[in-house]
Amino acid sequence: MNHTEIDITSLVRSDEFVPFDLSNNCATLGNDAGRLTWNASIETAGSVASLIPTAEHKEAFRDFVASSGGWTREEIAAWTDTELDALLLQWIAGDVREAFDDADFADWDWAQYEKDCEAGRIAGRIFRADDGRVFFYIGN
Repeated sequence: MNHTEIDITSLVRSDEFVPFDLSNNCATLGNDAGRLTWNASIETAGSVASLIPTAEHKEAFRDFVASSGGWTREEIAAWTDTELDALLLQWIAGDVREAFDDADFADWDWAQYEKDCEAGRIAGRIFRADDGRVFFYIGN
């Protein structure tokens, strides 16, 4: 299994990134939640720079997605770059909402995030480097 980190600093600081719109549920958005969040993710993927910068990053993300068991390798291989970016956006948005609710980036509570990660309450794939950049870990 490949693993890597994706620099999401510019994404999470962008007005284009609205986690609520990209990852949500039927209780909040109704029965069309899946379609609505996927459409928003495709639209956002088309308006932000690609998050997956190299072929190696794409392969690592495809491996990561395959390990989830939600899709076959054949289905994953057929996805366009926009679809890969959209799914990555959804995954990042879900982890952001899980960790920081719908708080603005400036209000993210990194100390609480660390405690929640250590306690196993959240996935913990987001991390902040010493220089302030933010990354998303792709791997298991």
